Amino acid sequence: MISLTKRQMDILKLLLGQTDYMNVKQFAELYEVSERTIRYDLDFIESFLKEYTVPLIRKPGKGIFLDLSPDKASLIRQELLQLSHYVVTKKDLIYMLSIQILLEQNTTLESLAETFQTSKNRVFQYMEKVEELFNHYGVKVEKKPSRGISPVGNELDIRNAFVSLFNEAISSSALSKQYFFQQFDDAIIQLSKRLIKEFENHLSLQFSDDALEELYLILCYQSLRLNNGYLAEYPFVEKREFIKTNDFQVLKDIYKSILQLSLVDDEVVYLLKQVKGAKLSTYPMGDVPFSKQEDAYQITYLFATEVEKRLGINFKQDLEFMNGLMVHLQVALHRLLNHQKIENPLTEQVKYKYRFIYEITRKALLKIEELFHFRLPEEEIAYIAMHLGASYERHSFSGYMPTALVVCGSGLATSSLLATRLKIMLPELKAFGPISMAQIEQYMDDDIDFIISTVPLSIKDYEVVVVNPLLEPEELMNLKNLVFKKTYQKQMDELIRAELPLKDYHELGDLIPMHHIQLHEDVDSWRNAIKRASQSLIEHGFITNQYTHAMIRAVEELGPYMVFIPEVAIVHASSKEGVIKDGASLLVLDKPIPFGDTEKVMVQIIFVICSTKSESDLFIQLVQILEKNNNLELLKASKHIHEILKLNNETAG
Repeated sequence: MISLTKRQMDILKLLLGQTDYMNVKQFAELYEVSERTIRYDLDFIESFLKEYTVPLIRKPGKGIFLDLSPDKASLIRQELLQLSHYVVTKKDLIYMLSIQILLEQNTTLESLAETFQTSKNRVFQYMEKVEELFNHYGVKVEKKPSRGISPVGNELDIRNAFVSLFNEAISSSALSKQYFFQQFDDAIIQLSKRLIKEFENHLSLQFSDDALEELYLILCYQSLRLNNGYLAEYPFVEKREFIKTNDFQVLKDIYKSILQLSLVDDEVVYLLKQVKGAKLSTYPMGDVPFSKQEDAYQITYLFATEVEKRLGINFKQDLEFMNGLMVHLQVALHRLLNHQKIENPLTEQVKYKYRFIYEITRKALLKIEELFHFRLPEEEIAYIAMHLGASYERHSFSGYMPTALVVCGSGLATSSLLATRLKIMLPELKAFGPISMAQIEQYMDDDIDFIISTVPLSIKDYEVVVVNPLLEPEELMNLKNLVFKKTYQKQMDELIRAELPLKDYHELGDLIPMHHIQLHEDVDSWRNAIKRASQSLIEHGFITNQYTHAMIRAVEELGPYMVFIPEVAIVHASSKEGVIKDGASLLVLDKPIPFGDTEKVMVQIIFVICSTKSESDLFIQLVQILEKNNNLELLKASKHIHEILKLNNETAG
């Protein structure tokens, strides 16, 4: 539930009774606050109404209006009666205070209290947290009787603080993107959009949606700072490298033609840096015109060479991969060099669903990081792994498609219909048949991954999917999921074999000490299994309960992708979710249990691994041990911990 202040509830009640538009100025005069404060209020009201699927109509030049049915209006009025005790949360208010200070430059406790309709004492109490936020971005909060409250620091740090707070607030608070945009006049927002569109056309590329929103805000805030007399400054040597480029002059000309203002060189450099650091959604097809001396080109070439050694695929021939990675790295290296935060919302999904692609990427990058003297965060490693994963699938996906045996004993017409539907709806599937039930034995020696049958069958060691010859939508979806799972398993097996030669000798006892191993335990659910496996790591100060909850959440959201070795789950979460130091634990159950809420798989062995950094080899080392000899069966059968400590990654003689 979105929290509303009393004034925000009063505004909403007024809107519920209106039959025509009201503008921001009218609200500001009515409640004796600034128009900016009303925009803050409307943003929270808009978020509140989304929970009831009611749009807040806001039309420039016309005003604000609610278009809703009498039933919805009645429902919201009833809800407002229950909301009298709600206030803006502490976290949200800290972000709002920080943003307001950055926007106004000089403000006071009284003004902030009035803007957010809270007490001066409450604002004062939260200022310490505001200062901590600012300090994180290299900015100080100055409090002087003569000037009030002001952000103080390098101009570039102040601007970076505003953009960083935007990204941080929308991901971890109730503040929306609209909340930030509503702090600026619509005219400057529209001019910013025109400018970026012109520059996209010049570069023949397109920025991602997130990047566009960030660039619009950067331009708006730059305009605000310039109007207040604050200028960015760069060392001459750094500035000179940008000034001599064609992009610099083009951007300067576009700015002047659209905003009717001439920017000083440092401000053009500032904008050019932001544009160069923005993520792309599309780029020119064909060869990207990179110089072979550029870091982005050299890193892409070296990376392709390294992963080729591991996977045996000539990635240099994949122009889509090479060009895409070069364009991505040009942006990534720029952000890295300028200390701009790299965010990747898919990092944990990549580490789960493409774990070996991620590991191969990480290891291939180690030499490159050493050669170029930088360290890539795990978010960036995940982005590069996504490029590699896409290329790998283009090369190998069809080769790893599973083979299905189709069984249908209902006559030629039914068999023909089923075969035709499978070809149309699952053209990538390799299917034998249809055959009758009497012919099944003839195919049992063939390389079959699963069986599709029109009647229930029980065949040892084979998964049977029973379908209607017409292939109902739900049946088709189940088949597609199974095809993906089997293909993924084959790819993982191949990747494991590709990675296994790159190893040193290690034993299970070297990776997991005795007091982190539990054998022959009995639990009633996969959630409790993860909790039990994590227990010793919590007790010995390796992780907190937060990490356990994060692992459970990962299984809930991503499914059992961590179960790629039969009956073994290797569970982990982000290092940011309560990891104190590197470690691992092992839980072996008496009998297998269903793992996951959907697409359940059976699991008897649960490993929990935790790492404070992205470069841990623990995952691969564990897999190397599990893949050797009959180590997996020994793990399941052993009665005593000392029997398994010597299990290692060497092939038995």
